[in-house]
Amino acid sequence: MKERAAPEYWVLDGLEDTPQGCWARLERADGKMIVLPASVLPDHIREGDVLQVVAGPDGDVLRPAPEETARHREAAQERLSALNGPTPTGDIDL
Repeated sequence: MKERAAPEYWVLDGLEDTPQGCWARLERADGKMIVLPASVLPDHIREGDVLQVVAGPDGDVLRPAPEETARHREAAQERLSALNGPTPTGDIDL
C-alpha cells in the first residue's frame, strides 16, 4: 500500500493590487513565500486564511481549510498574548 504524504497547507499572507492585477502572497509551512495570481484562490478567502494544497487532475489546486485556519489563528493569538505578558495586578508605583 502506498503511503500518503502529509497534507500541505499555505497561509494567505496578503493580497496586493498591482498594475498587472491582484497577487496573493502565500506562506508555506517552511516559511518560504509563494506569489500567485489572486485569481487562483477560492472565493471568499481573506488574509490569514489557511489553504490546503490538493493534487488535482490538471495540477495542484488550493482549497479552504477552515479547521486549520481556526488552529492557525488560535496559535497566533496565544503567541501574541505571550508576548504581551501577564496583566499587572495590584498597585503600580510611578
